Amino acid sequence: MFNILFIVVECLRADHVSAYGYERKTTPNIDELAKRGALARKAVTQSSFTVASAASILTGVYPEVHGAIGFYDRLPSHLVTLPEYLSRYGFHTTCFEGMNAFSGPWGLGRGFNRVESFKQEKQKRGLDRARADEISSSFVDYITHSKASDQPFFSLLWFAETHDPRLTPEAERRYFGKSDGSNVRLDQYDSAIRYIDQYIGRILEALDKSSLLGDTFIVVTGDHGDVFDEHYWMEGRLIADLLYRLPVFNFKRILTRNGYVGHIGIPPYEEVIHVPLIMKFPQDKYKGEVEGQMELIDLFPTTLDLLNLKTEKITLQGRSIIPDLKGNQNGKKVVFTYTKPLYSSALFTCARDNEFKFVKVYPPDINIKNISADRRLFITSRIWSGEKVFKVGTSEKQDFSKEYPERLQALRGELLLWREKNRTLKEKLRLYKAISRVKVSNQI
Repeated sequence: MFNILFIVVECLRADHVSAYGYERKTTPNIDELAKRGALARKAVTQSSFTVASAASILTGVYPEVHGAIGFYDRLPSHLVTLPEYLSRYGFHTTCFEGMNAFSGPWGLGRGFNRVESFKQEKQKRGLDRARADEISSSFVDYITHSKASDQPFFSLLWFAETHDPRLTPEAERRYFGKSDGSNVRLDQYDSAIRYIDQYIGRILEALDKSSLLGDTFIVVTGDHGDVFDEHYWMEGRLIADLLYRLPVFNFKRILTRNGYVGHIGIPPYEEVIHVPLIMKFPQDKYKGEVEGQMELIDLFPTTLDLLNLKTEKITLQGRSIIPDLKGNQNGKKVVFTYTKPLYSSALFTCARDNEFKFVKVYPPDINIKNISADRRLFITSRIWSGEKVFKVGTSEKQDFSKEYPERLQALRGELLLWREKNRTLKEKLRLYKAISRVKVSNQI
């Protein structure tokens, strides 16, 4: 038996991690971890909404199945989470969250023996996020003093500075500052990544000093990415820049909020859905780079595969990555994403193979609720609605639907079939839950 540590960095894009070739040295400690383990080149998140992405990581199923896709949705109790399952086999399960997804009402904290949400620290700061130093210190204290030495642990650490740069200390916030100040948001974002990486380094050092590093399965990833004007017109910033001066639209607050552009309500560009995925295995068992496509829902079955635990009695749509690491598989043929904005009936979906990406945006309904919730999102998602095809590896500013109609049709078919399978599975799980309740009632 070994320990398991999942480290998730909020809004972390793969192309801003130096292990993936980024010119800035943002992640020296993560880079060293990658040298000891495996790096997935084409890992894709299942949603650009934190709660939906976290739910997919913890359940191993797509957002449309687990249903935690909007701000008011809750994770259904009949889906088994990874910490719940590992608890059955003697793991002590803990979560140290920079965001508030796991101590909130969404049900993501289910199965953890302890969720550390740093409420007092957040109240003192007036920011509803915990800092990297607080998370790392609390986790290090846990592995060195609190944890029973004879019990394996599963811990989830969730860092937030890349979501809100105000969390990063002022001295660290401008580490990558440019003299001309041409893109302050991006500079602060890169500085936040480096700041988090320092504390990931301290965590790895503490694991090593405690003789736990060799026997720990470590995953480093992001829940989704973010955009920084790469798609100036499409993401709505051009429209916002033109309209925010009008009092009725009040876009100025939206443009300056938290210092970043966004990810929810943004089409599934690579900047939003391509996340880093680095895995260090117990005893450094698997090493190297994996070129095939992978999804974050694959982490649950991969963990169980490493532990030689059966999966017959739980519902999983992901599959183990281990065969890919052994060279027996070449990744997934098609991967999928599904994002529903917080306060809108719009829907952003995509099906991506190794060459092309099919994007389908369902526009929000025209009603007062959608218009008043977020006018920028309403306008841009109505404009952007419909179907597009991008070539993988391009800037995704040119639609290739007319040049490759056969790829449009094929990937559209994959997306529609995927959604139908999701709906069928979700209904099957609901029926199973209803039958289980009837059986329990009959026994009383």
